[in-house]
Amino acid sequence: MVKIATKFQIKLITVLLIIFSFQVNANQINITAINDEISQGEVFQAEIILDNPLSQINSQNIKLYSLNGANQFITPFLTMLKEDYYFLYFSTPPNIIEGDYILKVENVPFMVDGIIKNIVQEQNLTINSNSPKVKITPGMVKIPKTGSSTFTLNVEPLDIQTTISFIVPWFVTHPYITEQLVNPNSPRQFVFEYNLQEETNKKEYMTITYNSKNFEVPLYVGDITEELNETTNNETTNNETTNNETTQ
Repeated sequence: MVKIATKFQIKLITVLLIIFSFQVNANQINITAINDEISQGEVFQAEIILDNPLSQINSQNIKLYSLNGANQFITPFLTMLKEDYYFLYFSTPPNIIEGDYILKVENVPFMVDGIIKNIVQEQNLTINSNSPKVKITPGMVKIPKTGSSTFTLNVEPLDIQTTISFIVPWFVTHPYITEQLVNPNSPRQFVFEYNLQEETNKKEYMTITYNSKNFEVPLYVGDITEELNETTNNETTNNETTNNETTQ
């Protein structure tokens, strides 16, 4: 009886350790999507904040899954804005089935209670078939804190002819005052000029409007460490997220 009780106790303790090892701080990975509902072929964008990971992430950590667990082909573009703070964007497949999907930032190692664990954070994404479908890249722009130069946005309608217009911050100028016509299978490049006479360190947005849709492109200007720190400390995520982990 003693041996049986001892084996049972060992199994019970093992199960409890496994259960407790899965309890983590939900803020270890924070995903903030700019838009969590887009059309097929359009661009998804998000900021990703990590809380003291053991290693930095790369495109291999970014996966898109259907609700049945099928991996969807995407090519993630990941930019480190500062240590542990990233901007992610990728084009969704133009022929992807409309419905709900799950973006995962996965296999990110953290030290939790003295144990190395791989953390997975999820972000819900809804993909619809609403027209017009327009692919706009890049999903973000980095700009030096002073000086003058240009940057380019690529605009590609995927289904029908449509018109677009631009709303830009105070330091950006462009010649596209009226609505611009864009056609399927004929990508257009739009060139914008920025002029910063005084040192500027902040995040701004420019907006591309087409039909009833708005696509926002963040402009990260100069050293935005202080602003990003404020975002990290004050931001609360409204999207439903789930943390899962496996112990190495």
